[in-house]
Amino acid sequence: MNQRKWGPCFVLLCALSTTAFSSPAFAEESATSIRRILFIIHPYCWSMSGDKVPDTWDPTEWNTFLTWELELHKKYQSIISKMDADEAVVIFPIGDSKPMRELKEHARAELGDRCVIVERSSLNPDFLTGVDDPIRKFLDDSRLSGKSEWLQGILTDQGKRDKPAGVATELEKELREACQTIGYDWRPQSLEVIYYNRLVAHEILEKFQERNLTYDPQAVECKAVGEGFDQCAMTWKSMLPRYMKLAKPIENDVALSVPGLYAALSGEFQERVDLGNGVRLFLWLGPDGESIALFTRVSLQWSDPLLYATMSLKELDLEVSGVAINRVRGRMANQMSVITLGPRFDPSPVVQPDPDHLRVPIFAGSRRGGDHAYYIAAPDVDPEKFRAQLVAAELSTAPKSDQAVE
Repeated sequence: MNQRKWGPCFVLLCALSTTAFSSPAFAEESATSIRRILFIIHPYCWSMSGDKVPDTWDPTEWNTFLTWELELHKKYQSIISKMDADEAVVIFPIGDSKPMRELKEHARAELGDRCVIVERSSLNPDFLTGVDDPIRKFLDDSRLSGKSEWLQGILTDQGKRDKPAGVATELEKELREACQTIGYDWRPQSLEVIYYNRLVAHEILEKFQERNLTYDPQAVECKAVGEGFDQCAMTWKSMLPRYMKLAKPIENDVALSVPGLYAALSGEFQERVDLGNGVRLFLWLGPDGESIALFTRVSLQWSDPLLYATMSLKELDLEVSGVAINRVRGRMANQMSVITLGPRFDPSPVVQPDPDHLRVPIFAGSRRGGDHAYYIAAPDVDPEKFRAQLVAAELSTAPKSDQAVE
């Protein structure tokens, strides 16, 4: 087991306004300063089904996902065992599979107080399903059926803990201000994202304070792994930098994660490119030699509008040959979509402003609508030329009338 390294605290734990952290946290000589934090988010989705392949899945695909997940399980344990005394792990559990139990037990044994396991659960705002103009009504109608029950449930973790002081007021203010920028026309289910990110940040900071752990908000390095790499591992950490006052983003590491796209998982990861403005480009070579790409945003503020990447297809002699919105290999895929490029033009205003260009939303994990992980697959294309066109993509927002469909 790693030995704890004690030393003077060089910075106070950053404070969240209007919460229990609104005053300087602590500065005892025994506090432990954390230099790196690893976020392990929902790491064992495939293991939840055991060894049995569901009837709707191809056995080869299923076993590839499961095998990679179990390989990562070994890597997570090894990484945790080798952590220095100024490193910590934050685990977002999912299910109660054998690997999930083993990871929690191993992290607790190796790291002690430097292992933080998120205990708070989330809650989908199902009460807004079918409600007209749901976001406006959520904010303005105090008697809206189901509203008070949902707020009580998510803020108290279904009655398991007290409401964090001031958080409800803070989030309502943030939502109202965001609606002045992005409007009210977005999927109400995404309320879960902003509330849960904020409440998880509160829980993490609360546990840091209880355990006398501190970090320098300007210097701490954070990484997120888990699954889906292109789903929960991005969604549930997307707003933590804002709420934890982190100067640096929480970067996603695909090599220690499970992509939701089989061609990416079974292919070879090539590169993560920092395009600036908080945008990352991930590149793979698929199992059949196809070039695969995904644009993502490294963090999110709720007032951020959708951001788009527009790239030229003319130089590559490519056109859009297929668009699968929220579907992967014929199956529904949570927040994932695939765009295939080839020699045949299939008119698609969703992603094609004109025949010579491709435009895709850059995935942020907000679940507000249109915010999908749009994988771009291009068979029979020079990977270097493909990369060059993607890196040169124009990043911009788009007017509402020109946005991608859900």
